[in-house]
Amino acid sequence: TMILATRLKKIESSGLIRLAQQDPEVEYIFRHALVQDATYESLLKVDRRVLHQAVGQTLETLYPDQLDEIAATLAFHFERAEQPEKALGYYIRAGEAAARIYAVDESIDLFCHALEIVPDSVSHEDLTHLYSQYGRVLELAGRFDAVIQVYEQMGAEGVQRNDPRMELDALIARAILHSTPSPHHSFAIAAELCERALSLARALEDREAQSRIYWIRMIATLFEGRLEESISYGEQSLEIARTLDNPERLAFILNDITRCYASNGMLEKSVAANLEARALWKELDNLPMLVDNLNTCAEYLFFGAEFAQGLTAIFEAYEIAKSIHNVWGQTFCLMVQGFIYTETGEMDRAIQVNLELLTFDPRQTFAIAQVASRGQLAEIYIECGDLENAYQYLAAAIEQARGLESTAQSGVLAGITRYQLMVGNLVEAEDLFAKATEHYDPKNFTTFIPAYVERARHDLLMHKGQFADALEALNQILAIMDRLQIVFCRPEFMFRKANTLIALGRQDEALALLKDTAALCERIESRRILWRIYALVADLQSKFGHPAEADQARRKARESLDFLMEHLPGELRQSFLQLPAVVGLLET
Repeated sequence: TMILATRLKKIESSGLIRLAQQDPEVEYIFRHALVQDATYESLLKVDRRVLHQAVGQTLETLYPDQLDEIAATLAFHFERAEQPEKALGYYIRAGEAAARIYAVDESIDLFCHALEIVPDSVSHEDLTHLYSQYGRVLELAGRFDAVIQVYEQMGAEGVQRNDPRMELDALIARAILHSTPSPHHSFAIAAELCERALSLARALEDREAQSRIYWIRMIATLFEGRLEESISYGEQSLEIARTLDNPERLAFILNDITRCYASNGMLEKSVAANLEARALWKELDNLPMLVDNLNTCAEYLFFGAEFAQGLTAIFEAYEIAKSIHNVWGQTFCLMVQGFIYTETGEMDRAIQVNLELLTFDPRQTFAIAQVASRGQLAEIYIECGDLENAYQYLAAAIEQARGLESTAQSGVLAGITRYQLMVGNLVEAEDLFAKATEHYDPKNFTTFIPAYVERARHDLLMHKGQFADALEALNQILAIMDRLQIVFCRPEFMFRKANTLIALGRQDEALALLKDTAALCERIESRRILWRIYALVADLQSKFGHPAEADQARRKARESLDFLMEHLPGELRQSFLQLPAVVGLLET
């Protein structure tokens, strides 16, 4: 020790190194990186290897409880010590540690380098695990093209190694990517990959893989609008999963079958599955999936017009997502917040959260949220009479939707249909609506698309004077909402039905319906169109010779209008005040 101290002092006096610290341990550092490099290069290769091995082993001995924290350093030393098996293990460990704290770029670099040093002796389990982890962090980063390449490389590796299990895992990973909303979403590709994977899984008698494949089929058919099929696949997956000792797999299935049940109007089953999955995510400390679970819960609370409860779930989800830098989760939260604030008439907040959503890198966000946020903003601007800005958002939305399948474009095309009607372009509106309904299913409320499409349908039929057809279409969508227990947009379609009844000369029915609509709005605290409802009630009561009732309805209309005005940004308030319906109400 004395000899080492003396030599260190001599080297320090020469200016090559300097003392960095004395406590808790003496530490020296080179004064310049070039000196360090020159010193390192002067060592014989065999000496370097021995030194790196010694450093790695010493670190393992000194810090056995901190191996995750120093995994990247250990990987470096064992790689230089030409021990690729140990180096690979530590690179994987370091990548996972970085991913846990959402240092995504660092995690990607570590996994990428790990693939570069894979030895021939690596096991199927370790190599499959590496590919899977690498793919997941690439997905988190929104680098979907790279994800596809990694999973295809994984499958090719499985074929080359004559390893059907690795090939199976690659097929499953690719199928998941194509089944969920992303730039690579494709039902056809997902279905073909699932068929191949299921054949392999049965040959290998791998029941866990079979459960995963049925789960993927559940997701793929759900987003394709094949709702009853999705439940069938989900329950097959769940039945197998409950026989396996894999709580994470069970949680994934429960989390997603929630959507299937809700989309089929089976709300009790949906809530039970969501809560069971949430308990498992908390037990597993899986925060990204806990965010997803809370977001799903909030979305269906919104569908049921449970706005306050929906916001409570969303706020919890957003705080968790923000704390772990989960951009996908944050943008989903903001999307649902925007929908809720729009229905409660808090347009200023709706605009704020949607604009915040648009500040995120689109490559890292929930793809549908990018489209939906622009659609929401367009709807707000249309309702407030600012058609110029509305069209800008609609144009941006359709551009954003181009990379998605046609079903995701239906809502945007419906919004542009309404705009074209407002500016007097009937022929163009009809062409756009035809495109919007090419692959449209009004029973599929998996997304918010039916609300947009049916608004456009009603506007188009009313514009053409086809009132009976308009009434029939409204009755059909209201019946679907009743069956699926969709409440959030029910007041608007009841209001539309009242207007249609008036056009057909059925004022008595219209007034009764408007009273029910107003009561529903008051109950669920939906203020977006409440002023319009009361204003129309006032008009009808005046025509029926009921001045007291008309005055009362007009007073409530103005109260609702005042609330909206308080929650409109200045530039929108100006255009809103110029709307004929607003002018008419304020002048009476």
